[in-house]
Amino acid sequence: MPLISFGIPAYDSPFFEQALRSALAQTVADIEVIVSDDGHRAETRTIVERLGDTRVRYVAADGPPGVPANWNRCLRLASGTYFVLLPDDDLIAPDFAERMVRALDAHPRAGLAQCGLVLIDDAGRVLDNRHIRPPADFLRGCDALAWQLDTLRVNPAALMFRRGILVAMGGWEEAFWDDWALTLRVAFRHGFAYVDAPLASIRTHATNLSKTVMRDGGRDEVLDIVNQQTAVFGDALPVTDEILALRARWMRNVSHRAVIKAFKYAFTGRLRLSLLHYRRARALYPLAPLHPGFLRIALLNKLDTFAAYRRSRTS
Repeated sequence: MPLISFGIPAYDSPFFEQALRSALAQTVADIEVIVSDDGHRAETRTIVERLGDTRVRYVAADGPPGVPANWNRCLRLASGTYFVLLPDDDLIAPDFAERMVRALDAHPRAGLAQCGLVLIDDAGRVLDNRHIRPPADFLRGCDALAWQLDTLRVNPAALMFRRGILVAMGGWEEAFWDDWALTLRVAFRHGFAYVDAPLASIRTHATNLSKTVMRDGGRDEVLDIVNQQTAVFGDALPVTDEILALRARWMRNVSHRAVIKAFKYAFTGRLRLSLLHYRRARALYPLAPLHPGFLRIALLNKLDTFAAYRRSRTS
């Protein structure tokens, strides 16, 4: 049984080979890499066969399971003590596995280790440093949940789980886009250890799966967020005043996002969707448009859009 299982849910990414090579370049040799192909590009299999590394196992799609079902397929096929889900367009540093295992060894109760990350473009140039250090190297319970919700730096490539814990918790929810709910549930129940270094590079580009699915796949982003927060807080037991306050704050945050969606749809003439999101915002938090937090979210949204525009003009 290998020490670490890397699951790569492949979906026709032009950066797949780079992601695979970054997993194989680890300073820890006792690994397996499972490539679960959810795409239609024959080159994915060709790359695996050309590399000829016996640590890599290719699994062809038997009908596209979608996201995050393909993540769960990676988990089911894994046999390592630790599990890393590596998206097929992201990269990890050569000492990623070594340092993450060391952190989990230092904190035996932790369900996962998390490291800092940077955003990179198509060419691998750093766009932004998303390295935000928590107040301690190990957090659990409400402290862990509050920090995770405030930052949401839970990109899969920056995480290493104890596989047995993921299996016991049933893996990722498949009824909605579960890209952070499971991680926050693990952090609350078992805690997380933090590695104070940006060991993961998250690639942002026009064909990111999250962007194409959200934009072109008809996904409802607001409902996905509500479903995720419901899964997280439904698992955050026992309920305390601190948990209630945290959930109330998060509901306000989601309501503000719904208001922003309502304005965006109104400006583009999609009045039915605008009204739908306005009603959702009022249902989540009746004073959503009047709360000061709405202005903060709107400003941050505008700043992110401006920063992305500046990067595109200078690259």
